[in-house]
Amino acid sequence: MAVIQWIYNFLFHPDIQQKFMIKDASVSFTIILVYILYTKLFGPLMMRNRKAFKLNKLMVLHNFEMAAANAYLAKECTKGFIKYWNSRCGFKKSPAYADFLKEDGITVWLLFLLKHLELIDTVFFVLRKKFNQVSFLHVFHHSAVILIYWWILKTNELGKSHNYSDYLKKI
Repeated sequence: MAVIQWIYNFLFHPDIQQKFMIKDASVSFTIILVYILYTKLFGPLMMRNRKAFKLNKLMVLHNFEMAAANAYLAKECTKGFIKYWNSRCGFKKSPAYADFLKEDGITVWLLFLLKHLELIDTVFFVLRKKFNQVSFLHVFHHSAVILIYWWILKTNELGKSHNYSDYLKKI
């Protein structure tokens, strides 16, 4: 029962600032470093003298799960967007911001976790010897998105209207 409670708290407890993946930046940075080293160096070396794995069924399952999770989180983001639409100007100063952090901050946290799971796509490319799909841009994109989500959650930048370039300037 303690394990189930820990998993539930890890996923759904509203105090995002206290989650170990947010408090300790080294967790996400280590995951990204291992991801880059595996996809660009160790994975291709490991696969050099091996036949490509056939992962069709696993990839279909993974892609279905990713699509379902993204659809659910898109629905949740849309609900939050509609709910707080009238507070959009000066949102961080409005009383609705505390409600947003408590209610909809979990959605952003779950998106952050989902971005980590999306790294598996690139691992599948390596295991299938589809190295042409493991471009610098692909690896950089996945790595940067995780860091952007981490920064948003760490600094409580939820609810601000920014675009990628605004975030990248601050990292």
